[in-house]
Amino acid sequence: MKIKKRQIIATILIVLFLILLVLVSSKGVLGIDKAAINFVLSIRNDFLTNFFKIITKLCNGTYLLIITAILLIIFRDRKESILIPINLGVSVLLNQVFKSIIRRPRPEYKLIKQGGYSFPSGHAMLAVA
Repeated sequence: MKIKKRQIIATILIVLFLILLVLVSSKGVLGIDKAAINFVLSIRNDFLTNFFKIITKLCNGTYLLIITAILLIIFRDRKESILIPINLGVSVLLNQVFKSIIRRPRPEYKLIKQGGYSFPSGHAMLAVA
């Protein structure tokens, strides 16, 4: 049986995510957190702040439903199109499950008010989905 390139890449990414999951759960990435926050603060400016606020808003439920509907219209002739909402739904569900298990608080430094836990990032998971 021939293993597809996509399956290998997906497997590698899942393994990397699981490694990160263990590191975050054991608080093994605190130094990286501090370095990342310091870097973001060093390049902070109004343009980037506004840009990333827009990106953040694009991942709320309303916009996500609109994007899903657009994708379903674009790919309506493909039988796999039903996988688009399923993929997004499973991603949102897995994100909430992981957040409730890990319970990693959000960083003290915030540009916007956001509730809940910080890991895994819902925005990152939806972008990959």
